[in-house]
Amino acid sequence: MADTSLTVQEILNRCFDPNTNTLFSGGAFHETFTDPDAAAIASIHAAVSGNGTLQTSAGNLTQPDYPRCLSVTDSSVATTGGTCVITGTNVMGETITDSFPLVAGTTVSGTVPFATVTSFTIPSYVGGGVSAIYVSSGGTGFPSSGSLTITGGNGAATFTFGASANGVINAINTITASGLGYTTGAWTATTGSTGVSCFINLSNVIESTISIGTTNKLGMARKNITFTKSCVDDADETIGTTNTANGTIIPTTAPNGTRDFDFWYRQ
Repeated sequence: MADTSLTVQEILNRCFDPNTNTLFSGGAFHETFTDPDAAAIASIHAAVSGNGTLQTSAGNLTQPDYPRCLSVTDSSVATTGGTCVITGTNVMGETITDSFPLVAGTTVSGTVPFATVTSFTIPSYVGGGVSAIYVSSGGTGFPSSGSLTITGGNGAATFTFGASANGVINAINTITASGLGYTTGAWTATTGSTGVSCFINLSNVIESTISIGTTNKLGMARKNITFTKSCVDDADETIGTTNTANGTIIPTTAPNGTRDFDFWYRQ
């Protein structure tokens, strides 16, 4: 049987407010975080791209060093929508999830502290996007300023051309839709309005990925709590940003892998 006895100091930590040395009316607790890692955008899972369908990934996961909230970073230039859902367990071993609406070129932080991570979803849109093409054969019958649609991949890419000679495309002006799931260097047959197929080379394809990382938001062993004191390397500091309902705190001094933190709270 595990030893569940408490030392005198642990009893004092649970009974006294360290700021006033008075008894708490409810339970009081003290937790120590020794050398928690700095936040990192790909510390749980490296960047991964999609395949055009909703996927669930459960491999190559690195577990957080302490219970802490996670982050999802979307590398795309233009997000077309989607949500990443992370599944894992909390400090009590209960299954939990957190949802992250993806935003192009942005790291989104979660609110639920994870002790372990078991899987995460990859939205169907995460993949590649066409950003430039090379016209190999201009085709015939295309009107000036018409549109050229590349089919295939995980979605159509549409280009508007600004000039045509005898119905043959010789310039591409803008990209209306970048499409997904294409490969750089691929030769692709295309169609457009009343024109006849031409061939193009996809000379530049943007790769869109998501990465799973950690934040500086540390999770306590309990929820619905009120923080009463915070220390870093045995020195008092201002209590950082807290979420009392979820039992989390962003310390005023950021973790960096060498600093030790102590937090006191009551429930």
